[in-house]
Amino acid sequence: MTATLTFNDALIDHLAYVADKAYEEHRVRRIADGRLVQLGHVAVIEQWRCEADHGWGQCDEPLLINEQAALLVVGRTWDYALEQPTMPPVWVQVMAHDGLQETELYHLSDVSQDFRKVQQNRKANG
Repeated sequence: MTATLTFNDALIDHLAYVADKAYEEHRVRRIADGRLVQLGHVAVIEQWRCEADHGWGQCDEPLLINEQAALLVVGRTWDYALEQPTMPPVWVQVMAHDGLQETELYHLSDVSQDFRKVQQNRKANG
């Protein structure tokens, strides 16, 4: 009996490869059953975690994909990137509604800092 490789199998294998590569190159781990990460008025599911040592021990900070960061900070899910993140973003492929797409992973602390800036600007501008 010959095993048949399905599209789903190939996709699962590719996503596992992406996760393994992210850990190998950046010490970023994929979280299968994530927990809620809350910032301001929005909560998202944590899907990635940084396990790198940035010079002070293991980071252990949640990482948010670009769309999550945009939703949290500016209330939209397009045309957003952190201008000056403290930690460089990590690029990975994720499964989106229209297939695999490249996205940036941002540290929660960088997104939180950007969120506070946006809130201060909104208060200052009325």
